[in-house]
Order: sequence, then C-alpha cells, then structure tokens
Amino acid sequence: MYLNAERARGLMADFGFDAIIASTPENVTYLAGTVGWSNKVYAYSVHMFAVFARDEGAAPALIVPGQEVTYVSAQQSWIKDLYTFGGKSALIQP
Repeated sequence: MYLNAERARGLMADFGFDAIIASTPENVTYLAGTVGWSNKVYAYSVHMFAVFARDEGAAPALIVPGQEVTYVSAQQSWIKDLYTFGGKSALIQP
C-alpha cells in the first residue's frame, strides 16, 4: 500500500475534509494500490475512483467501470469495497 493513512487523515483534519476522492490514474494507484487495464490503454478516457474517509470506521471504496471488475479484483487491492457503474463492455461503441 502506497497510502500513508495516518498522514492523510491528519491533513484531512487540518483542512476540514471528510474524505479524499482520487480520480486520476496516478492518484487511484496511490490511494488504492491498483490500476485499471483501460487506463493503460485508454489513458484518461476511462474513469475509476478511490474514496478514503477521515473516519477510521468508514470503509474505503473503489468505484470502477463494469469492464474493470475482473482485472481490478485480480490485483487484490487493500480496499475491499468495490462498486461498479456501466456495463462490462462500456468501451465498445455500437
């Protein structure tokens, strides 16, 4: 895990933030320790999100497109709550 959770929570407390939402491939990788396959192929055109709360009782979460589920699950991120949006073939255009 790349994330320094103690430091992140301290900074969130100092600046009045309840959570961090990572949205760029680099920040999602830092926060969750995982990267989506589509971000390697379609850089910055497919979105994944990682959410990390200041409250230690709140579980962190990954929010990924449907086509990322298998790949992200296989990477075994330390974040266990995985939510999806869109279909499994969201990159395929009619």
